Amino acid sequence: GCSQREFGSGSNWFFWSHPKLQKDSPMKDSSKQGEKLSETTASSMSGMATSPRKALKIEVEKGSSGSDTLTKSDFAKKPLKHKENSGTEVKLDAQKDFAGEKPESHVN
Repeated sequence: GCSQREFGSGSNWFFWSHPKLQKDSPMKDSSKQGEKLSETTASSMSGMATSPRKALKIEVEKGSSGSDTLTKSDFAKKPLKHKENSGTEVKLDAQKDFAGEKPESHVN
């Protein structure tokens, strides 16, 4: 059992003396890398979050011109006004008005 004990104490010494060396440089580096990584993921996440919104805004601006904008805003406001009612009633109500009224009637 002598050799086993020696091996055990030897590995112990190896275990205790080496992590100190590793802690000094590689560990610090890896933590710095981790910070950089989280920074890039955060920035890319925010970039991903903002770009679809921008694209959506552009699409809305492109699609809505003049009287079309008015009908769209009316259509958007109506369901908010009747939030107490059931969803189906609101939808039918808004669609009826939307289909019945031509954009020209909103200009004046």
